[in-house]
Amino acid sequence: MTELFYLRVESAGVAMRAGLDDAPLAWDLSGEGLYLPRPINQWLRSGTNALTVLVSAPTDPELAAVGARLRAEVFLHDSASPTPRPARVLARFRWPQEGLAESYPYAARIAFELPQAPPVRLWAEAEPIAALGPQDRGAILEQTRALASAIAERRYEQAWRLVAYRYEEEARASGLELARLREQVLQQYAMIAEQPGCRLLALPEEDLELELVAGRRLVLVSRRRHPEAIAFEDALGAWRIGVYFARLGGHWVIAR
Repeated sequence: MTELFYLRVESAGVAMRAGLDDAPLAWDLSGEGLYLPRPINQWLRSGTNALTVLVSAPTDPELAAVGARLRAEVFLHDSASPTPRPARVLARFRWPQEGLAESYPYAARIAFELPQAPPVRLWAEAEPIAALGPQDRGAILEQTRALASAIAERRYEQAWRLVAYRYEEEARASGLELARLREQVLQQYAMIAEQPGCRLLALPEEDLELELVAGRRLVLVSRRRHPEAIAFEDALGAWRIGVYFARLGGHWVIAR
């Protein structure tokens, strides 16, 4: 049986983002509150990893009055439980911290060791990224827009080709059947694109932000003030898709 690892975050009254090695995997930019258990097998590597957290004050004074509370932890799932439950906690962060004044922003990095991580190819294949030039930025933006357009225009097979590496990694890391995972991804894309009144929000280049994370092996593509670059809107609200790029064999690929 494949071991499953999770990042679990609970927060209220504080803006935050938490993840692994500076890659945000859970966030609440408003401070309204969040509860999220997220599987993270494909993000782990053998050796040293780090739970990274950035805590900020909420912009709404009423939310600040609630009182800041944040719990974030990385754990190995108890296979006897039908819902995510720790069998062993690998890293933990709490806010506020005893004996420390609530001063914002506050960044924390809690390292933990994992002798044998779930099997993925990315960390061996991804080229280290020293810097991003205009050509890199252009190629990344082009592929991000291509994925967004393919979903919006219901060209789901084309969308899958752009994200295949990402989900091959997820299947490999978590012991999932790739064909079933592919079916679920395409169903999700269809659910978004085929909602009545669904529209793709434009991604102007000036709104695009690129951030090197995961030991400079990945590039997070984000929209200004939001970690997920691709955004759709319909009568029910917003639908967002995050993308991380890696350079594999000299080419930019959506890897996470």
